[in-house]
Amino acid sequence: MQRVVPLVPTLMVAVMLAVLCSLGFWQIDRMHEKNALLARYQANSRLAPAPLPATVDNPEALAFRRVVLDCRFEGAPVLSPGGSTSGKAGQHVYALCRDSGREDVVAVDLGWMPFQAGPPATDGFEARIEGIVRPWTGHTFVENLSGSGRVSPASFTAGGPVAPVFVQAERILPAEGGAAPAVQPSPLQVEAIPNNHRSYAIQWFAFATILLIIYGVYLRHWRRLQRQGSDDTVRRS
Repeated sequence: MQRVVPLVPTLMVAVMLAVLCSLGFWQIDRMHEKNALLARYQANSRLAPAPLPATVDNPEALAFRRVVLDCRFEGAPVLSPGGSTSGKAGQHVYALCRDSGREDVVAVDLGWMPFQAGPPATDGFEARIEGIVRPWTGHTFVENLSGSGRVSPASFTAGGPVAPVFVQAERILPAEGGAAPAVQPSPLQVEAIPNNHRSYAIQWFAFATILLIIYGVYLRHWRRLQRQGSDDTVRRS
């Protein structure tokens, strides 16, 4: 009995199509989740500045909330590679802020400076910081593998617990007689956060379409060979 389609290749294509389409629909779900997340970030960023809560139980709920800290900075700064708002390569300056009335210390991203600049002296520096809240994020697999992970609470040697969020400075207002460090505050804006999941979904569905086209070409060729084999059998008989 002559088969209508080759069984094994058809099963393989069916499995691959199911996987590719599942990945496409998964990216669509991720797109909707990211849109909701960005909407919450936008809503937080429109609220009036307020002191950072003494206890942060849900760091993600405070993301991009504008806060005010009255800081006395402790210890040496921690430098982390990162770009400026104009895309120049350099490093961000993180320092620990001791805010009155808090049991923990808050890491503050004071801003960006070029690699060749020496780290500013932050120990004992007093200033009011106006900035946005950012939750700490875990290191990626590549960062762990290369040993070049971004700054985390473990990067600091603090005299107490480090808050589960950090603050990216928008304005640095030194106390009377003080001078702000020579950095360029460069907080991340919500508008700069991409939502690429739609394009990822299109890619997976495009791969599925290409697979179908390749399978169609293969099937057409297979059927032609099947007909040629049948014609040869008739001629030999």
